[in-house]
Amino acid sequence: MLRVDPESAQCLPLEGRLAHAEALDLLLGWAQLTIGVFDFDLLDTGWNSPRRIAVLSDYFQRSRNARLEIFLRDASRINLHLPRLLALLRTHGHACRILEVGEDAQAVYDPFAIVDNRHYWHRFHFAQPRGELGVQQPAYAAELARRLREIKEISVPAASPTILGL
Repeated sequence: MLRVDPESAQCLPLEGRLAHAEALDLLLGWAQLTIGVFDFDLLDTGWNSPRRIAVLSDYFQRSRNARLEIFLRDASRINLHLPRLLALLRTHGHACRILEVGEDAQAVYDPFAIVDNRHYWHRFHFAQPRGELGVQQPAYAAELARRLREIKEISVPAASPTILGL
């Protein structure tokens, strides 16, 4: 189990899917206002787990200004494999968006998450289990946020907050 002080600047290496899922739960639990995520398809880092949904629900309940944006390279399986996350999207559709990246961003292979422009999770390649958790690292988080803004420009909605898609 990761034990990290959210106020101390540090970078921690991560190895294996379980370590990445645990780091993401920890990181998302610190969020106050913004979470930005880029991933291949969210399937192997715990995005449908009851724990992750509880962490995100708590995040949305702490502030009406809380926002979550998720960008996926492949959004084709979210309806089948991520029902809990989609239920959260329906409940908090005003604050949560899931988008699919356009072809220009298909060459991006390193999933990452940014929390409040201070903390980050970075997996060096979606097919490899190596990565790191950055705590109180605003310079590197800003670089990832810049990349996320570029990805956002070429993304389209992938999931609707309503069943009808309205």
